[in-house]
Amino acid sequence: MTNVTTRPAEERDLLIENDSHGFDENPPEGPLKLHKVLIDGKPGLAGIGSLGAYSERVLLVFDEPHPKFGEEFMTKHFRIEPNEPGLLHWGHQNRTFNIQIITEEE
Repeated sequence: MTNVTTRPAEERDLLIENDSHGFDENPPEGPLKLHKVLIDGKPGLAGIGSLGAYSERVLLVFDEPHPKFGEEFMTKHFRIEPNEPGLLHWGHQNRTFNIQIITEEE
């Protein structure tokens, strides 16, 4: 039986292991390995990386379209403070998303 739990996401939890950078001569192939998360309590995927560009950004993919952002949200202006795991600050007006990483254990 699989036990599914959640915990507040830290920045390191969301790093994309097969991320590519714009300067990579041989970028990884295949789809990005995003992490299962709850975004403000709703299921989705998230990842932090360059995503083939030249600077780090965060990508959120919503399982069901978000009423304001649609299917995906991405920004380079973000941070997760070490003393505030689970709280993704973004933009220049200090907006936030609550990000919970989903863990599955056998």
